[in-house]
Amino acid sequence: MNYPEIVEAKDVRFFEIKEINAAGTRTLKLKGLVFHSALAVETVDISQAGDAVRVMVKLTPAKKGLSGSFEVEVPLTLQDSRVLFGPSEVQIWPISH
Repeated sequence: MNYPEIVEAKDVRFFEIKEINAAGTRTLKLKGLVFHSALAVETVDISQAGDAVRVMVKLTPAKKGLSGSFEVEVPLTLQDSRVLFGPSEVQIWPISH
């Protein structure tokens, strides 16, 4: 295997990172494109780590029916204060300016 299995945040163009509050629930909508032309998104895994939610986008060699784009809604609890992306756990929400 000569490709990154889990994509890093630096290799993603995020088109949307948006918090949605509706009907008493919070979600974070993530939409992005992986910058690896020979690879495609296989799965998006979401897990809890204390007060953080971790998002891991798993890659696979590109083939028909798969693409490098992804769109996912990440459920957030009241205790979740940040969302981390990739193996390096880069904080993508809240966005600090």
